[in-house]
Amino acid sequence: MNRGSVLARKQRQKKIRRLLSAAVVICALVAIALIKILSTPAQGAVVQNSSMPRNPVQNDALPTQSAPVIGRYIKFSYQDNYRTVPSAKLVDPQLETFDFVTKHSPFRELALSVSQLPSGNLKDDGSYNMRSRNPDRYSLEMLEINGRSVPVFTDKQEPYSKAAFISHNAMLLSVALSGQGDSERMQAEQMDIIKSVEWLR
Repeated sequence: MNRGSVLARKQRQKKIRRLLSAAVVICALVAIALIKILSTPAQGAVVQNSSMPRNPVQNDALPTQSAPVIGRYIKFSYQDNYRTVPSAKLVDPQLETFDFVTKHSPFRELALSVSQLPSGNLKDDGSYNMRSRNPDRYSLEMLEINGRSVPVFTDKQEPYSKAAFISHNAMLLSVALSGQGDSERMQAEQMDIIKSVEWLR
């Protein structure tokens, strides 16, 4: 075999080794990338059964107050047995909304919503009007909260479902709580939240 053939064969072998090395590196990088992708949680929020907590734990112990939540229109506190969940996109006349569910069983949903109410008349609000027009299902009571009379509707078809309505400067705040648990404790939680509300505008 002549010298030229030997050199050509050695060059081919070197080229093959380089290609094999490159292939090994590429495979290693792909494997690392796949492991990283598979071990990273998917983006976004998945809400199951109205944000029902996974593997709920029975815990109806007395909660403590959270740090204040400061929005554009209101400031308030809620109990630390709740966690925030993504709110739906605002629709007219809503100005801002806050949604929560309990961290543990029994499951509860809490929603605060600030809407425009140019007339200042509660009956011009669709949610309030729907309840006031259906007394067979919704009972109305007036509660004294922070020195003012607040209308609170109770849905008689649910274990616990109450919505309070508070008007302020051509705006309306609704505070709704529904779910399972001790009714007196749930009402106390709801009243504490309402009492903590401060208007920022």
